[in-house]
Amino acid sequence: MNTKLKRIGFRTRFLAYLIDIVAVSLINFLIGVLVGLIIVPAEALYEGLVFIMLFNAPVFGVYCIILEGKYGQTIGKKLLSLKVVKENGGEIGYLKAFIRRISLLLPIINIVDTLFIFRKNKQRLFDQFAKTIVIKHTNQKI
Repeated sequence: MNTKLKRIGFRTRFLAYLIDIVAVSLINFLIGVLVGLIIVPAEALYEGLVFIMLFNAPVFGVYCIILEGKYGQTIGKKLLSLKVVKENGGEIGYLKAFIRRISLLLPIINIVDTLFIFRKNKQRLFDQFAKTIVIKHTNQKI
């Protein structure tokens, strides 16, 4: 385990998560409104809300896997200068990004997974399975 990397705890990671949820929700809402304008213009806002309810979880999972797999950062993490890396500091790639997001599939598993962040190593359960950590990142190349 690389002890030189500054691991980030719950509060900052939760704020990044909220930023990401808002970003994904806004995109889903706008897509739903556009679809609603095409299908039933009078109910476009309703369609936007339906899109959020139906598609937010899967879209959020794919969003995280793609951005963390490619860049190690989502929009929320980038704004807060956070990055997901291997425990040795290397890039995580898509497989590890997928492993660390498996808990999104079932809400109860996601809750248990999140509780692990309060331990000394500041890793969620599925971060431990993927052997990844979230660190403070100062080199903004993406």
